[in-house]
Amino acid sequence: MRTGVVLTNHIGTQIVVAAQRDPRVTGVAWVSEPFSGSTVRPDGSAAIQYLEGTPPMHRGSLAPWRAEVLRTTYVPPVGEEVEHLAIEVDRGTESQRQLGERARQWRMRWEAMPEAWAARTTVLWVTTGAEERLNRIWEAWIRHAFLPAFFAVGGGEPVAVGWEGGEALWEPRWVGDRRAERRRNGYWRDLYGRPHLLQPWLGHEPVWWCEALEPVRLPSLTASIAAWDRAHPG
Repeated sequence: MRTGVVLTNHIGTQIVVAAQRDPRVTGVAWVSEPFSGSTVRPDGSAAIQYLEGTPPMHRGSLAPWRAEVLRTTYVPPVGEEVEHLAIEVDRGTESQRQLGERARQWRMRWEAMPEAWAARTTVLWVTTGAEERLNRIWEAWIRHAFLPAFFAVGGGEPVAVGWEGGEALWEPRWVGDRRAERRRNGYWRDLYGRPHLLQPWLGHEPVWWCEALEPVRLPSLTASIAAWDRAHPG
């Protein structure tokens, strides 16, 4: 359990600290609550408040810590929005039945959320296991929860730690060899294997988190990632 707490906070702080340097971000908060008991809740929760309009060229300081943005009743100022990230860290100890039950509980939790909160929440799944383990989490999720979720992948393989640089979870990476051919890619994949960034204001993403989900047509997350990458070579 101690290892899980350390890993969750490692991931959460990487995201929050990097987000604080983003000129569009106006406030951040992070809380880790790993011992869920009989009620499902994420291992860690991040809230990122950001400007909807054009950010300042030079902010000159880090975005402040704002604990209030984690409250379900919080209303951001006019011209700003809040993104909620619910981080689930899997260390391979739960059976497939337990993963399915956790996904079902997540569905119930989601439906009980205020509508505005739910529409701005994405679950981030990270596993310390191998590719097959991530496929099992994905399968349980689409069968029993079917909610917006991103899964951590690195170089085509799921990873838990060791991303390239401390900001990699938040910032995009560039793929492609020649400058004219480079495009931004994410370290997160959605239910359909598509790469995503965590910044919702970047309009080039294939799907926004508030859109209705479509049926999943491929048998695994691995197959979905491979199909996407074939259709969109870097």
